Amino acid sequence: MTVPPGRTSDLAGPGVRAGIVGTSAHGAGSQLPDLPSIEASARAFARALHEICGREPSQIKLTLLFSSRQPSPR
Repeated sequence: MTVPPGRTSDLAGPGVRAGIVGTSAHGAGSQLPDLPSIEASARAFARALHEICGREPSQIKLTLLFSSRQPSPR
C-alpha cells in the first residue's frame, strides 16, 4: 500500500495517538473463540494507519502480549 501525495486524514493530526490491542486466546470457559491470526491483523492495521491515513510510526503504539498458552514467536 502506498499513500497518494497529500493523502492524510484526521487520524494523522498533531497530538493524535493510536493504540492497537488484540487478544488471541481467551480463558477457560469463555464463549469467545481464540483468534490465532490476531498478531498479523494487528500489524496490518498499524501499517494501514501509517500508509493510508498518513500517521507517523511514532504516533502508533503496537504492543503484542502472548498468553502462557501461546509461546511467543520471538
